[in-house]
Amino acid sequence: MAACPPSFSAAVVFGLNVCAARGVSKAALGHATGVLKRNLDFNDDGTPDNAKVAAVLAQQGATFVVVRRERQVDQFVEASGNKSLTVVFEGEMVKRGTRFDPTIEESLHLVTQFGYALAYPSIFGEVRGSAIAHLHDKAKARGYFDYDDPTCDYACMITEFTYWAITSLRDQQAGPGRFRDIGHEWSLNTPQKLAKHLPELDALLRTPAYKLMP
Repeated sequence: MAACPPSFSAAVVFGLNVCAARGVSKAALGHATGVLKRNLDFNDDGTPDNAKVAAVLAQQGATFVVVRRERQVDQFVEASGNKSLTVVFEGEMVKRGTRFDPTIEESLHLVTQFGYALAYPSIFGEVRGSAIAHLHDKAKARGYFDYDDPTCDYACMITEFTYWAITSLRDQQAGPGRFRDIGHEWSLNTPQKLAKHLPELDALLRTPAYKLMP
């Protein structure tokens, strides 16, 4: 497992590094670590829900990076040579209250992109032909998912779709005003909507072997 560069402070959760750039508060590093832990241990029993995924993440050196400025992402990559990472900005974190916390999204991207997609390539692989890609295509065709960032390629679209699906199944997208904020991009923001409109996706994510739900 690659260590955090010398100029970054560090925490470790289930063998994965969380690296915080200079100037990032201890509270932000702790928050990022706690959210990543929750995404790996959703049933909160003190161990990773999916040991296979946790092992793949560790093998990849997957790292959650907390920064204050964009330049600090480049500094991390230059100093570490590690590109198996996702990033959250301290300024976008929501540590309390009812607003959705982007830390959940960015840390879950790490878990799915560098964990599930590699541990189960035919199911969660971010390529055409995987099971999740098939369901992504169906959701787009039916108007449930519409991500229009021109910089986001097909693999990126699968990352985003998988995040929306998992967090909706976990009932993390149903807070006050949340549908108003995200409905133009993702409309199946509750477990009930997911089961009703895309039952195949609901069934896939609930498959016991993947351990995405308690």
